[in-house]
Amino acid sequence: MDLQGSSPIEYLKYNITDAFEQIYKTEKLKIDIKQGLIKPSIFYEIGGDKIKPPYVKDRAIYVQENYLSFLWAFIYGCWVQFEELVMKGELRQKGETLITDNNIVEDAIKLTEWAITSCSEFTNWPDNLPSPNPNAYKSKNEKFYITRVNGVFIDALSMILFHEVAHLKFKHEQICNEIEDAVWKECEKECDVYGIECVVDESIRNNEDLFQQKTISIIFSFSANLFITNNPLLICQKRHPDLDDRLFNAFGLLNIEEKYHQYYVYKLADLIIRHYRNIHREYYDGIKQFFKNKLVETAKELFLEDIEVLKKK
Repeated sequence: MDLQGSSPIEYLKYNITDAFEQIYKTEKLKIDIKQGLIKPSIFYEIGGDKIKPPYVKDRAIYVQENYLSFLWAFIYGCWVQFEELVMKGELRQKGETLITDNNIVEDAIKLTEWAITSCSEFTNWPDNLPSPNPNAYKSKNEKFYITRVNGVFIDALSMILFHEVAHLKFKHEQICNEIEDAVWKECEKECDVYGIECVVDESIRNNEDLFQQKTISIIFSFSANLFITNNPLLICQKRHPDLDDRLFNAFGLLNIEEKYHQYYVYKLADLIIRHYRNIHREYYDGIKQFFKNKLVETAKELFLEDIEVLKKK
């Protein structure tokens, strides 16, 4: 991958390729390249006013700079708000003396807004807002978040890239125009499973901290797709599983059992869902789909209740 664009996402170019090679396994990658299964480069697209997720064409994987910029900004904005406003707030209720960093939150909100509005018309990365640039942080707290988000971003992108690798391995490219939509949806589900299993293998599942980070990355990789659509009607996909179903199914594949991790990731996913519903409030109000304010025992129950709102089109 040769990045020569203008986005701060370039600071992660070697991280992206290194992670890809490590997950793929270098020797296996060399064999697949030699056999013509996959081309030896990830092609990088620069420019355009739209966001386009990674895709495969002629045995090659293509990624777009706009998409990478959106994904990083989306992760940073949502995660910082979750940590600073939700998790710290809950800890304060339990007697902790944690203080919300209002400057960090303000910038996170602005970056989230930029990421989402860029789905309609992409603009350059806003000046003076957080980015992957390791030298551009304003405070130690911001540096802390940037470092963590860089790791989650790489994992989220890796899952997406290996979804595309699965299309190549399963030779889907050769049949994609010849099969019915319902059958192609099953192909897409198969690739989702492969992508998740590549990023969250058995060794990761046995390490609680790593498993939580990888799980968070999977949540962001699927939930980001909701915001790219701009139109809640487009949650229903013709040749892909519905976007809310892909997020729902990811939890089933991850099979989160440890209670704290389960609470954290379901709470995070629910925050993202509620944000999506808020952006499209007029539509959901119009079809009379509201989040219920009844008490639930677990964050998982809350997520399951709320995602049903998105499922009812």
